[in-house]
Amino acid sequence: SVGYMAVAVGVSRALFLLSQAISTVLYPEVSKKQMDEAEKVNSILCRNAFMLIIFVTVLAVVFARYIVLIYAGRAFLPAVVPMRIMLVGAGIATVGPLMSPLWVRKGLFWQLSLLASSLLVLNLILNIYLIPKYGIFGAALAKTFVYIIGVIEIIIVYYFYVNRRFWSFLIPQRSDIDIYKSMWRKYLFRKGKTAVAT
Repeated sequence: SVGYMAVAVGVSRALFLLSQAISTVLYPEVSKKQMDEAEKVNSILCRNAFMLIIFVTVLAVVFARYIVLIYAGRAFLPAVVPMRIMLVGAGIATVGPLMSPLWVRKGLFWQLSLLASSLLVLNLILNIYLIPKYGIFGAALAKTFVYIIGVIEIIIVYYFYVNRRFWSFLIPQRSDIDIYKSMWRKYLFRKGKTAVAT
C-alpha cells in the first residue's frame, strides 16, 4: 500500500510542479508593479493558468491507468483509483502556488502561516481517522479533502484582503479573449517582421 500511495502522490505532485513553474515566472512580474496592477495581473494569469491545469487534470484522471503503467508498471495498477482521487484535489489546490506571488506582494505572511497550520492539523486528524479504516483510499480522501479546504481558505483570504469578486481569480473572463487576441497579433507581427528581414 505504501508503494501504491507513493506512485499516486508522485503523479499528482506533477501538477504542483507546473503551477510552481508558473508562479516562479509571476514573482518578478507582480513584485515590480503597483498594488492594484499586481492584483489585476496575478488574477488574470492565475485564472487562465488554473483553467489550463484543470484541463490537464481531467486528462490525467481519464488516462490514469496508462499513466501508472508507464510510470510504475502493471504491478502498481491498484494505485489508479487513489491517484484519481488525489488528482482531483491536487488540480484544484494548484491555485495556492499560483496566488502565492500576490500573497508575498501584500505581505500576508502570518495569515498564510495560520492557514497552513490549520491544514496541517486537519490533515493529521483525517489521517488518524481514515487510514486505519480505509487504508490507501482513506489517505487519498484525507489529502484531497485538505486540498479542497485549502482552496476555500484561499478564497476567503482573497475576499477579505484583495477583492470581494473572489471568482475573478478562478474563472476566466470575457476580457481575457482580448488579451489572447492581442498576444496573437503581436506574434504575427513579429513573425512578419522576421520573414521580411530574411
